[in-house]
Amino acid sequence: EACSAYVPLIDMEGLAYYREHVYYFWHDREKGHIELVRMELSGENKETVWSQSVGEYATGSWVISGVPHNVYYSGGAVWFVLSYCYIDERNSGRTTSDVCAVIDLDNGVYTAISETAADETVEYNTISGRDAVWTRRRNRIKMLSEDEFLKKWEAGEFSGQISDVSDPYGEYYIGWYERNKEPEYTYYCYNLDTGRSRELETRDACRILDDEGAVLAYCPDYIFLGRYQGKWLYELVDYERNDRVYLWDADTGEKTGLLELENGGIIGRTYGMIDYGIFDNSCFLYGLFQDEQSKITIYRYDLKTGDSKKLFEDVRNITFRIIGDTPEYFIGNVYDQQNTANVKTYMIRKEDYFAGNMDQTIRIRP
Repeated sequence: EACSAYVPLIDMEGLAYYREHVYYFWHDREKGHIELVRMELSGENKETVWSQSVGEYATGSWVISGVPHNVYYSGGAVWFVLSYCYIDERNSGRTTSDVCAVIDLDNGVYTAISETAADETVEYNTISGRDAVWTRRRNRIKMLSEDEFLKKWEAGEFSGQISDVSDPYGEYYIGWYERNKEPEYTYYCYNLDTGRSRELETRDACRILDDEGAVLAYCPDYIFLGRYQGKWLYELVDYERNDRVYLWDADTGEKTGLLELENGGIIGRTYGMIDYGIFDNSCFLYGLFQDEQSKITIYRYDLKTGDSKKLFEDVRNITFRIIGDTPEYFIGNVYDQQNTANVKTYMIRKEDYFAGNMDQTIRIRP
């Protein structure tokens, strides 16, 4: 702690070196504030860029429940998701909500892109410079409280749908509601300079079922992967047929088809919860699974020319999973094929990656 550049790991998130400074979020519990701190690598010239009270723990109010998670630095700003909880009469704090937010690092101005709302979740999909795509997920069918449910159940509204008379609400909560809640995703694009979000489209969630027809998960069918010449690159995921890749002009609503991927998909860079697939300004990678399904062939697509180039074959679950790049290198994680919990971070020259020379990786983190 005597080191001038010491940063406590407890109550800290978003530590990054960006624009020749170190940034991190810090929950100062003594002051009851969340702060964004900036300093030099030496720890000198430490300053608070932004500070926000977590709020008063009073009935009927929203309070910040913790340090921001999923923090991204782009376009001279920090983008993050801030978590809140609602204080009800029982002071339980069980009702939670997330807010997509951004802070301009030049002036410290904070903007809440979305609002706190119970029974909704929000997240960033992709961030490109000073633009972002974010999603609001809500259920069309509102979940009933136990009292609300019991009144309806006793009136016969769930006749033939709930069989566990010893715990009807439990069956409603984990069974009936999961099957019938009808989740939907609404996509928005946001520009930091205008401060405006524009609604793009609302889509039904895709239901993933097991062999007996039970719902395993609900998933979105749009994966946004970056921005090219003012248009959003995205993949339409079809869980029964082939995926398709488009460019979407948010100003006109026009969608331009680029590829149909038969038994494959885009290989994007994943940072926390967001995806980004474009590298070298105009290229992305995609893979097509081979017939035996144990191998995948990697291709590079050039948005400038519309041309695809076959690169190399790889194992199905991808040897080198890209998490970032520089003009010269890809940075990625390599997983132990026998133990996927064992992961190490490497970098590789782009020309070696394109040639499939994975023996040329350079270890940068254990």
